[in-house]
Amino acid sequence: MSAQSKENAQLTTLRGSRWWKEVGWRHIVGIAVIIYCLIPLLYVLSVSFIPNATLTSGISFSDGLTLDHFKALGSDQYSMYWKWILNSLVVSTVTAIGTVLMGSRCLRLQSLPFPRPSWNPDLPASGPDVPADAGFCGSLPALAGN
Repeated sequence: MSAQSKENAQLTTLRGSRWWKEVGWRHIVGIAVIIYCLIPLLYVLSVSFIPNATLTSGISFSDGLTLDHFKALGSDQYSMYWKWILNSLVVSTVTAIGTVLMGSRCLRLQSLPFPRPSWNPDLPASGPDVPADAGFCGSLPALAGN
């Protein structure tokens, strides 16, 4: 490793207080946001293990922990629960597949030869494959086959 590259590596390496000022505080903020998001989830999960508890009542583990709430989901009283879960899974799967398909379609549209901005010298603003009037809005009917 040359002296020049060692010097460049030292200049770009963040250490000590400089790391905390430029990067480290983001870790603290991220951890705080994660904790802020996890507290309600842990509260609801802990209430589900306490017998005769509601979301508005205080949490007291003195009564012990139980799986009765989860066992009740399989009973006749809550027989529709599993149908609701299945419906949610179907809707989320169809939505995910649709999102991927629409995203891949948008990527394909981006690869079409639309006119490029004139300020970028590497990309031509016009050419043999790009019609002179092929603005983004003007080219959409042509893409649809109209």
